[in-house]
Amino acid sequence: MNKLITLLIAGIFALSLNSCKKIIGQGPIVTEERNVAAFTMIEAEFPGDVVLVQGTGQMVKAQAQENIINDLYTTVNNGILTIKLKNGLRLSTGSLKVYVTIPVIERISLMGSGNVTADQVISPDLDIKLTGSGNMEIGNLESGNVYSELTGSGNIKIAAGAASYLKVRLTGSGDLKAQNFSAVDAVVTLTGSGSATIRASNTLNAVISGSGNINYYGNPVVTQNVTGSGRLKKKD
Repeated sequence: MNKLITLLIAGIFALSLNSCKKIIGQGPIVTEERNVAAFTMIEAEFPGDVVLVQGTGQMVKAQAQENIINDLYTTVNNGILTIKLKNGLRLSTGSLKVYVTIPVIERISLMGSGNVTADQVISPDLDIKLTGSGNMEIGNLESGNVYSELTGSGNIKIAAGAASYLKVRLTGSGDLKAQNFSAVDAVVTLTGSGSATIRASNTLNAVISGSGNINYYGNPVVTQNVTGSGRLKKKD
C-alpha cells in the first residue's frame, strides 16, 4: 500500500511538471506599452524583474523577446495590477522586465522567483508581501504604517527611510534587512529560520518561535516572547 501511494504521488508530481510548458525566448528584445485601468496595488507572479517608479502618471511597459511578451498578462481588477505569464507556462530562457510607474502605491506583492526594485516609495500605508525565492528591494521608503510579510527563501531589503509603525511577519528562510529604515514602533513575529533586522526608536514587540534571529538597532522599550531556538539581539 505504501509503495502504491508513493508511486501515485510521484506520478502526480511528474504530471504537474509536464503540464508546465517552457517558453524559450526567440528574436530581438522588444518593448510594449500596456494600456490598463487605474491601480494602486501590484501583484507580480512571473520569473522576471519589476522596476517600480512612483511618478505623476501611470505607465506599464514590458520588455522581452516578442514571443515572451505575447504570453505575458497585465490585468487590473479592483485596483490591483496582476503581472503573470499565461497559465501553465514558465520561462526557460530569455529575460523579461516590466516597468511600472504609478502615483500612489498601497501594496507590493511578489510570488515566485522574480525581483521587484524601487528607488523610492512614499505612501501613508504600505503592504509588502513576498512569497517564494524572489527578492524585493526599496531604496528609500517613507510611510506611516508598513506591513511586511515574508514566506519562503526570498529576501526583502529596505535600504533607508522611516515609518511610524512597522509590522513584520517572517515564516520562511528568507531575510528582512531594514537596519537603516527607522520605525518609531515595531512588531516582529518570526516563526521560520530566516532573520529580521530592523531599527526602532520607541517600542519593539518581538515574538520568536522559530530558529531565526531578530536583530534590532536603536533603544526601544522591548517586549519579547521567545519560545524557539532563535534569539533577539541588540546590534548597537
